[in-house]
Amino acid sequence: MQKRQKTIGNFDCPEISSLALLAEAQSKRTLCLWSLDYAEAHLLPVFEREFPDDTRPREALANSRGWLEGRVKFVDAKDTNNGAHNAATAAEGHPAAQAAARAIAHASLTIHVSAHCMGIAFYGAVALAYDQLGLNATEQEYLLIAEQAWREMKSELLMIAVADEKNPAKLDWSFWNSRVR
Repeated sequence: MQKRQKTIGNFDCPEISSLALLAEAQSKRTLCLWSLDYAEAHLLPVFEREFPDDTRPREALANSRGWLEGRVKFVDAKDTNNGAHNAATAAEGHPAAQAAARAIAHASLTIHVSAHCMGIAFYGAVALAYDQLGLNATEQEYLLIAEQAWREMKSELLMIAVADEKNPAKLDWSFWNSRVR
């Protein structure tokens, strides 16, 4: 990854393909919980190390979770998701934090469109790769970190997955196919 990438991977990667197949068998609520939990545990710390006073990504996660729990109106949760995107824009020059904020915004937007859950895979993996390796590693080194992250994401989804889900989310991956390399 000589040129800084916004995302890493695509649906041709075996780990992402496997993760997507599992996601397709889950409900919107399960996908929301999984993406919010993963973003909060693994990606929010990456962002907050660089920008400890910027609460927009944390607020986006909290309000999306609040909407799932019936404590926050949808419009209010969606508004704070815009704040997470704005935090990503403001993090220009800090690729790990910027990618983490993008991933958090997509995780939070899963309440709106279930396919946004894959934002933690595409943006989150690059955030973790930059965070662990810095900016001068090879594309192969970044990909190894991403592949491990994707396996961990799948493992965490499997922990909350509902077997034989009766109401799986209707996922359209075309949003991502147009954005990932």
